[in-house]
Amino acid sequence: MKNRFIPFVLFFCFVFAAFLTGCMQDANAKTEPAPDPTLSSIYISQKPAKLSYDYDEALDLTGLVVKAKYSDDSEKTVDGWTASPKPWTRLTTPGSVTVTITYEEKTASFTVKVAQKPVEKKLSSIYINKYPDKLEYEYGSLFDLKGIEVKGKYSDGTEALIDDWISSLKSGTALTTSGTVKVTISYSGKTDVFTISVKEKPVITANEYFWGTWVRMDNGAEYEVLETSVVQGNQKYTVTASDASTLSVATLGTFTKESDSVMICNNIPYFRKGGANLEYSLKLVGFTSSSRAAGTAMSGIKGKGKSEKYKGFESNSESDSEGNIKFTAPTANDTQTVEIENGNELVVVSGLNISNSGDYMGTVALVGKDDYNLKITGTISDNQKDNGYLFGNNTKTYNMLLTITNISENECSTSVCLVESADTNLKVTSEDEDLSGFTISTLPKGAEKKVNLSVVYGEMNKPYVDTGISVTIQNPFTGQEWKDYIPLRFFKGTIPITIAAKSHENNTNAALNGFVIYPDGNNQFFAIKHNDCKPVFVPTFGSDKPYMLVFSGATVTNILSDSTEMYYTVEPVSLTLRPIVTSGSEITNYILFGGNNHSEDDAYKVTEGFEAYLRKGEIDYYSITADSDTFYGPSGSIFYSVSYENEKGDVPDTGRL
Repeated sequence: MKNRFIPFVLFFCFVFAAFLTGCMQDANAKTEPAPDPTLSSIYISQKPAKLSYDYDEALDLTGLVVKAKYSDDSEKTVDGWTASPKPWTRLTTPGSVTVTITYEEKTASFTVKVAQKPVEKKLSSIYINKYPDKLEYEYGSLFDLKGIEVKGKYSDGTEALIDDWISSLKSGTALTTSGTVKVTISYSGKTDVFTISVKEKPVITANEYFWGTWVRMDNGAEYEVLETSVVQGNQKYTVTASDASTLSVATLGTFTKESDSVMICNNIPYFRKGGANLEYSLKLVGFTSSSRAAGTAMSGIKGKGKSEKYKGFESNSESDSEGNIKFTAPTANDTQTVEIENGNELVVVSGLNISNSGDYMGTVALVGKDDYNLKITGTISDNQKDNGYLFGNNTKTYNMLLTITNISENECSTSVCLVESADTNLKVTSEDEDLSGFTISTLPKGAEKKVNLSVVYGEMNKPYVDTGISVTIQNPFTGQEWKDYIPLRFFKGTIPITIAAKSHENNTNAALNGFVIYPDGNNQFFAIKHNDCKPVFVPTFGSDKPYMLVFSGATVTNILSDSTEMYYTVEPVSLTLRPIVTSGSEITNYILFGGNNHSEDDAYKVTEGFEAYLRKGEIDYYSITADSDTFYGPSGSIFYSVSYENEKGDVPDTGRL
């Protein structure tokens, strides 16, 4: 039995030995290293965030995730890859663009979309979509572009607002061109225009107070203030602003009203010459029914007087029961045109020169619209007058131009003219015509007949006389008769007011300046040097009409502000020098003489000679009554231009102090 188990045991041992051998082999095998896995491929695990691009936009791979697969089936995210195109490459191929990722010679790809290349956008034109808020302006106001909108049109059909355009007229520009003004808007070579309206430049006129001729106190120069300018000699200055009390003039400065007859500029006084708002009159007459003479007073007829120099001035009036109609001229020596309205008839009388307040300018015949009408004027040229005045006492023969004008729409038929004066002292002659009757040929509308007259006035026993010449024109065919009157004023002569001056510092450059203002508003300038005297000859107005004597400054140069102080004496109606006393107990009275007489209203009244003292910067006013039975001709004054030796004798030399 034992022998039967031996093979079995041997088999078991063999199997067990084989089993042990296998186990040992397996144990030996596990201790040897395994080979590394190899990269099989890569793939895009996550595409970039941006997959759509505009033309020429840079490639952006932000967000891209790349993974690798290996031979042992493992995977991992890798970074060291490269891309084609490279990141931030500008994409200029429209459509789908493949982006290839390479990693260890393995590749993967994805696509992005690139837009088509845009068509180039060009500016085609610009236009004003909305005009500025303000398109109408006053002259000189500032231009304003507020509210304007400008748009551009482009080649792709789009439009857009434009901000950085340029205007040919800048905001804030003063508009000094009246009418329609074109404004051009520009941008990138394109333009559009619009227009604005600028009103006419307002005419700046001097206030009526300042109109007329003014005499400068320090040098006697005359300045004529017109509506829009001031004229001095051949210089013309523009009025820039004015109201009731001030007048601003380019270059000259600002004039300020001081009184009715005084204005101040740069501390220099100016005195009005000849007065203002002078009244004058005409007489309106109609033909009588019987004699057909122009003698019937026409009342209730309206008319207006217009200044030829001051276009803005007009005075309206109506004739009274005696046919007198009164108008006002703004200044002395103003030329007036009168328009008379009688129903549907308009009578125009031009060329009336108004010299003095109260001038009577003759008659105007109202003959009816279907008849002709005549106006007569007589003119003595200024160069014959002495400071604007005529003198009697056979002083001088004046040449007068008599003008007969057809002032109607109808032709004047042949007529007869007579010239005479009811004043026997007034002698009127002519070398052209027989003044007792001469023929006026047919005169068409506006035509004139001119006759040269000689006029001289004889002996006078009054300071002055108002007289005139009568002119009668007769139509022998109809019996119509015109009568007109040429007023004249003659003065008896001149009287002296002798003035002496002396500087208490004995300054030989000092001079005393001043004026004598006549009762009719005209004036005469004088300048008396240190240690000298001078008679100022003035026309005779009579004892009831005082003169204004004004001492305006004692100067050492031609600048009034460079003033000094002076003693002066005045001796009216005498050529005898009144001595000047500059020391002693009496000088206090001289310094105080006249009191506070530094304005027209405070003028000190005097009737005889006096001595006084002019302080620096002050103006002394005196109302002086001067009249005498002894008088001189106009040549008595060195200020008069006419040479004449009076029968009463030449003016004596007053000499020096």
